[in-house]
Amino acid sequence: MALVMVARFCPSGRQVWVGSTSKGARSQGVPLNRTGFGGFSFLNERRLIMVSGIKFEPEFKERAVRLYLERRVEHQEESLAASVRQVATVLGMSADTLRGWTRAAEVDAGTRPGITSDMAAELRKLRRENAELRRANEILKTASAFFAAELDRPRL
Repeated sequence: MALVMVARFCPSGRQVWVGSTSKGARSQGVPLNRTGFGGFSFLNERRLIMVSGIKFEPEFKERAVRLYLERRVEHQEESLAASVRQVATVLGMSADTLRGWTRAAEVDAGTRPGITSDMAAELRKLRRENAELRRANEILKTASAFFAAELDRPRL
């Protein structure tokens, strides 16, 4: 069974293919909100849909968090979960995704304890660099053991 791929264009002008097929071949474009696609909709063309999952542009994330914060100010009697659900429904996205973005924004603003986005990015970079250095160290150890064995071997 093949899923249908749909071509959409993001504001930067790049073409983005949505969905996938079993063989990786592109098919004729059809609306993604048809039956069988789990209710995906294109309420906002700023979303980038990728084969591996949904990727959102930073401007869309900022707008979603801003809408959530505005709703919290306007509807203070409403629960946090209800506010997240309402804004996520309006934007056509998952409430869990929006909840994660709002928590990250609160951490970045300093109103919630945790690791900020900048610190997390730096930590990922350092871990990646550390892993690369460990691999290089293992290669050098293996090479030095090989050359040491070559030097110790008697010559005929």
